[in-house]
Amino acid sequence: MKRLTLTTCLFFLLFTAFTQQTHIGKEFWLGYGHHQFMEAGQNNSQDLYLIITTGEGDSANVEVTIEKHKETWVKTYKVAPNSVFRTDNVPKSGTYDPRLLTPPINFGGTGSVGKFNGLGIRVLSDIPISLYSFYSGSASTGASLLLPVEAWGTTYFSNNTAQQYVPNAYSYMYVIAKDDSTVIDITPTVRIRNQSFNNIKPNIANRVTLNKGDIYQLLAANMDSDSSGNGGTNSKGLEMTGTKIESTDPNKKIAVFSGSSRTLNPGSCGSGGGDNDMVQLFPKEYWGLEYLTMPFLNSGNIGIKNTSTYKIVVADSTTIVTVNDSVLTDLQKGTYYTYETREALKITGNKPIQVAQLMNGGACNNGLGDPDNIPLTPVNSGIRYSHIFNDFEGTWISTKYLSVLVHKDGLNTLSVNGVYNNFDSTYIHPKNNNYVVAIKKWKTSNSAKISCELPVTGIFYGLGSVNSYGVNIG
Repeated sequence: MKRLTLTTCLFFLLFTAFTQQTHIGKEFWLGYGHHQFMEAGQNNSQDLYLIITTGEGDSANVEVTIEKHKETWVKTYKVAPNSVFRTDNVPKSGTYDPRLLTPPINFGGTGSVGKFNGLGIRVLSDIPISLYSFYSGSASTGASLLLPVEAWGTTYFSNNTAQQYVPNAYSYMYVIAKDDSTVIDITPTVRIRNQSFNNIKPNIANRVTLNKGDIYQLLAANMDSDSSGNGGTNSKGLEMTGTKIESTDPNKKIAVFSGSSRTLNPGSCGSGGGDNDMVQLFPKEYWGLEYLTMPFLNSGNIGIKNTSTYKIVVADSTTIVTVNDSVLTDLQKGTYYTYETREALKITGNKPIQVAQLMNGGACNNGLGDPDNIPLTPVNSGIRYSHIFNDFEGTWISTKYLSVLVHKDGLNTLSVNGVYNNFDSTYIHPKNNNYVVAIKKWKTSNSAKISCELPVTGIFYGLGSVNSYGVNIG
């Protein structure tokens, strides 16, 4: 079979019809989501920055602005072709502070719930790029693939980790508008922190209107909060998973992120961990009917599998969901299932479903690793090119893995950094023998350029003693 060049694969991806999820584009948005270190009594030591990757061709001229301050706060970067670039940290204090943070309720604030006018962070490039967010703090790190506006949709369901750490850490979601007068219905599945402030109620569609660059954030209340979502000293919080977010105008697409201020291991296999996460979600328009998963691996031994927790979200409670051909029955809040295993899975729905793979920490890993959240791509929505970042956290991250799912007919055309058959391990997926899992392991800070003639899906993750992260490759 003919091997396509990296440039040819990139050209094909960028200029064919948008029938696949893609992470390559010219315009992106994100917010500075909630973090435990922002809360009263903490030291605000978290940092948020962006990682830009480019393909072959011209240099990218990239501009980062905060919509509210777009005339006065602008960062410009020239990123060389075929490279990985780390931006400056986003401000976290002063005039240009875009953190989605307000004072606690007892100090006259909203408890970081509600509308944040113009605090959307916008990234514009003159040529297509890939973009990732990296949220870094002491023993608390997370990352996300960011989606260009072409990949946005109108309907989303939040998909979060379980929430347990300390009382001032929360499960959350936020939504960003790129158009003025964007009307959005938000239906939480649980009680919201300070829900009386905006009269936000669970299981009811709550309507909000956003203009360009506005963000609306909700934090799930503490487990022991009162009926208005205030107070509570439980280490556990309610969880935002299943919350529906929908733009009422099909022409006004939105972006939705889910996250946790900080949380422990989400699995039942043992305690440990303590990381934040903030991930951009795929819209319902790009959910799928079948997912083939790949286990996280042990930091010291590529042959040992770590436990993953899967959150499987449905838009319709009548959806039949199977794992390895067994029907799931324990639907939670009418919107999601949880499944925990060390093994590779086939997850299917008779209607489109959303699947997130949650990294566990502590005893679940038999080695290094902390919690994180990776939204997965359906089997039929793969990509042909991806450029994964250096993590820039080399003192904390000691082992990194790239796991790629490829049809067996495409294995010989799959390359990493221009080298074919450049893998440390391969195996036939145990639930579909038409697919192969190819694994590459690094111990140093390396980026990875993945190219293939046939579409692939995959995950890239880093493991450390007190920090971990993971991202979808696109």
